Amino acid sequence: MSQFAKRIAIALNPTDATSIKAALVEYHQRLQDGSAFRFIGSLLFNIEFVHSDDRPLTLADAGANQALVDRAINTCRIDARGAYQSEPILFAAALNFAELMPELLQVAAAMVNFARQRNDDGDLRLDDDNYFGLEALFMLALTDVNHSHYLASFLTPYWNTESFSWAPETLAHLVNEFGWQRPLIKAYLYCDTAHMRRFFYQGRDGDETAPALLDHLQQHQEDYQWFKAQLLERLLARPVLAYPMESLTKAQVVLGFFYSLGEWPVEDAELAYYKEEDEWQDAVQSLLIFGQTVEAEALAIRDRITELQPGEPVEVVAQAWRHLESRYAAWPRDESPEDDWEDDADDETDFTAAESQALQDLRSAIRPNWDRLTRKTNLDEIAANLPSPASRWLYEDWHYPLSSFVSYRLKHHALAEDDTEELVDWLNENFIDESLEYIKEDYVDDDHEQCERLFAWLALANIEENFDEMVSIAREIFYKDGGTRGDYISAKQPAYALLWRHRYQRGVLSLFWLLGCEQIHPASNLAVLARRQWQLLLALAPQRVINQVCYYYGNYAHYAAIDDEAVEYQVYEQLAQLGVPEAHLQAFQLLVDQRVAGYRPAHQRFWQRYLANIEHFATADEHATGMLARQQWLQRQALEQALPYCTETAMLQFYADTQLAYPAAELPIQALFEQALRRSLYASFADSTAPQLYDKLLAYLHSGEGLEQLTPKALKLPELCGWKPYVQDYRIGPADFVWLLPEEQAVRLVQFFCQQGERGLRFLLVPPAEDAFIDHLIRSGELTMAERWQHAEVGHNSISDPDVGMALLAAKDNWALNWLDERGIDTASLVYYAVTQGRDCEAFVSKLAREQRLPNMNSHFKRKDRAKLLQMLATAQQQAENNSEIAALPSSVFSRFVNDSSIAVKSLAQKLFTKD
Repeated sequence: MSQFAKRIAIALNPTDATSIKAALVEYHQRLQDGSAFRFIGSLLFNIEFVHSDDRPLTLADAGANQALVDRAINTCRIDARGAYQSEPILFAAALNFAELMPELLQVAAAMVNFARQRNDDGDLRLDDDNYFGLEALFMLALTDVNHSHYLASFLTPYWNTESFSWAPETLAHLVNEFGWQRPLIKAYLYCDTAHMRRFFYQGRDGDETAPALLDHLQQHQEDYQWFKAQLLERLLARPVLAYPMESLTKAQVVLGFFYSLGEWPVEDAELAYYKEEDEWQDAVQSLLIFGQTVEAEALAIRDRITELQPGEPVEVVAQAWRHLESRYAAWPRDESPEDDWEDDADDETDFTAAESQALQDLRSAIRPNWDRLTRKTNLDEIAANLPSPASRWLYEDWHYPLSSFVSYRLKHHALAEDDTEELVDWLNENFIDESLEYIKEDYVDDDHEQCERLFAWLALANIEENFDEMVSIAREIFYKDGGTRGDYISAKQPAYALLWRHRYQRGVLSLFWLLGCEQIHPASNLAVLARRQWQLLLALAPQRVINQVCYYYGNYAHYAAIDDEAVEYQVYEQLAQLGVPEAHLQAFQLLVDQRVAGYRPAHQRFWQRYLANIEHFATADEHATGMLARQQWLQRQALEQALPYCTETAMLQFYADTQLAYPAAELPIQALFEQALRRSLYASFADSTAPQLYDKLLAYLHSGEGLEQLTPKALKLPELCGWKPYVQDYRIGPADFVWLLPEEQAVRLVQFFCQQGERGLRFLLVPPAEDAFIDHLIRSGELTMAERWQHAEVGHNSISDPDVGMALLAAKDNWALNWLDERGIDTASLVYYAVTQGRDCEAFVSKLAREQRLPNMNSHFKRKDRAKLLQMLATAQQQAENNSEIAALPSSVFSRFVNDSSIAVKSLAQKLFTKD
C-alpha cells in the first residue's frame, strides 16, 4: 500500500443531493475532530470519496462542473494532477445543487479552522506534491467571489512558498478573474501575513502577476475607506496568526496590512524591501495616502482597536505551536512502511506477527534517510526477535543500509554456523559493490581515467596500487568543491559529508564492525577491499570517521561522547587497532570533552579530563631532556598537527581555554588570525584587492597607524560595509579573535570594524564574546576554571534554563560594551549595538545618558530603534524613581525625542517628558 493511500472511504451518489449532503456532513465532522488525517511524521489527509457503486469517483461525476474541476486541478497542482482527485470532484458535484451551499460553506470554514489551528502546510498534505482543500476552496471562490476569503484564510503563514508557491499564486488568478471587488479586498484582509498577501499581485520571485491593491485603492477613495473599516472589523473579530517566538505590537500588525498593499513609491523600493526592510518600512510610513501619512492611518486604527477591545491581542499563536511536545498527541504514528521499503507480500506470508514487527523495527532502525544510527535503535533487541534463517530477512532492496546491521550481528552475536556462512556470503556478494555505487553516484566521470583507476583498486583485490597515489586521486575527486557543496569541517577535511551522504555513517560502521569480525578471514577479498575503503576514508577525513563510530556508542544528544568508560575504552582501542593515529584520537576526544562539558547532563569527568589535557598540552617543554617530558612535547606536536582536521571553532576554543589557564603558553593564535583574515578577504574581494587590503590591515594592527586609510570610502570599496568576517560554516573569521589577540591589537581591530557601517560590532554576538566574559570572571577571581561548567549562572544552567541563559547573554553584552567604551571605541557604534542587537542593555545606555555622553542617534536609527531607545531610557528612569540610590536621567535625554518625525516616537516622548 502506498504511504499516501487513504484509509477512510466516504461513499456518495454524485447525482443525489441527499447523498452528497450526508458525505459533506461526515466530512465536516472529521475535519472538526481531526480524524480526516493520519500521522506519518506530519499529518496526511486520509479520506477518499468514492461512488456508492463501490468505484472511484471520476471527472464525469462532476456533472456540469467538469470544466471547473479541470481548471482547479490545473491551477492548483504542478505534479501528480491525476492523483487523489475525489475531494474536488465532491465539491464540484455539490456545486450543482444550490441547496447544498450551507453545507459547502460549513466544510470550507472547517478547512480554514483546521489550517489555522496547525499553521503548517506540512500538516495539510494530500501527497508529496499537493494539498487537501485547495482545489475545493478555489472552485468555491470561482463560483462566487464572495467566498474568496476562505481560500485566503486557508493559506497560513507557515506555508512553504519556496517549493509550493503555486498554492498562494491562486490568489492572483482570482484578482485577474474578478478585479479588486470588495469581496477580494476582504479576502486580502483575511490573509494573515504580508508575504502571503503579496501573492494577490506578485509571484514568488516578485514578478507582477496581477494589479496591486494599492493602485486600486489610490484610485477609489470609497474603497479605501471601506478597506480601513474592514481591517478594523477583521482584527476585532479574528487576530492574525503570529509566528512562534515572535511578538508584534498592535501598530506593527496594522502597518503590515499597509506595507503589503503594493509597490509603494519609495526611492530604491526594490532594494529597500528586499535588503533593508526596516528602512523601507520607515519610508512607507511617511508617505501620504489621501492626505494622511500611512503611519497616522495605521495608528488611528490601532487606537480604535485599543479603545474597543482594551487588553485584547491582535495576534495569536496557532494552537499546534503552543505546546510543541504535544502537537501530534491526538494522532498516533502510522508505522506503515513507505513505498521505498515495500516488499513483495509473498516474502512475509509465513512470518508471525512478532516476526513481522521485528522486521518493521529493523526497517526503521537502518532506514537510510535517517541522519544517524545510534544505540537507541536497540540493534541487539531487534536481532533477538528476527526470524531465522537469515535468508528470510535479507531482502533484495536492503543491500547497503542492511550491511551495517549484518556486520554488527556477525561481530556481536553467536550464530549458528549456517547463519554465519549465509551472512558472510551476503556481505561478499553485496557490500563492496553497493558501497562503491553510493560513492560513485555523484562523483565519478566514466571518461576520467584516474577515477576508473581508483574504483578498480577499491573493487578488485588483485589490483595493486600505490596507496598515496590513491589518496591523492580521491582528494581530487572528493575535495574538488572545497566544501561548498557539502558540510565543511576544516581546510584539511572539506566536503566530508558528501561521502555516502545520509548513508555515510552506515558505511563507516559497516567497515568498523566488519573488520572486527573473527568470522571474516583477513586475507579474503571482502576483508582486503574493506580495509582499503577504511584506510582511504581515514586518510581523507579521519575526524569524521572517528565521529561516525563514536556517535553510535554515545549517549548525549548531538555529541559523540560515550558515558560508559569501559565502552569508550573498547571503541578507542579498536579504532587504534584499525589504524587511527593516536593524535587524531586524542584531538577527537579533547574536543568532544570540550563540547559535552557545556551540556547539562554531562558527567564531570569530561571537563576534568579536558582541563587535564589543557595542562598536559600547555606545560610541554620543547627543550626538556627527560624521557617523559620529551614524550609530552612530541605528543603536543602531534596534537597540533591533528587539530587542523577538527572543526575550526572548536580548535580555536581549545586555544582560548589554554591561553586563559596558561597565559604564558606559546600558542598559534596570531598565525590562525592571519590565516582567517586572509581567507575571509580573499573570499570576499577580487584577488588584486584582497592582498593589498590584507597588508594594509596587518600593518595598521601592528603599528596603530593608518586607520583613516581603511574606511570603505578611502579604499573605494563600498562592499566592505557588507563584508562578514564572522564564523560561517564552522570557518573561523577574523572577528572571532577580538578577545584573543593582545589588547592593543584587539582595540585596533574593533576600531577598524566600527568603520565598516552600523553593524560593525556584530562580533559581540558570536560565542567567543561569551567566553571572553567568562574568562574575565575567572581572571577577576569571581569564578574558577574548575567550576566553570557547573556554575549556577554561567555553566550548564545557561543552556537548560532560558532565563539563566538570557541573563548570561545580557551580562556579557553589558560587560563587553563597557570594556569597549573604556578603550575609546566610537560611542555611537556601541549605542547602535546596545539598542538593535544587545540584550537588556538599559544599564549601559543609561550610564551614557547620566554622563551626558549619549549621542544623537537620529541619523543611525530607524523609527522602531528610536522608539526602543526611548523605552530603554524610560525603563532606566523608572528604576531610578523606584530606587533612591540610582541617579535620575536628565530631562534633556527625553526632550530630544519630542520633535521626532515618527508619531509613535513623538507621542511616547511627550508622555515621558511631561511626566518628567
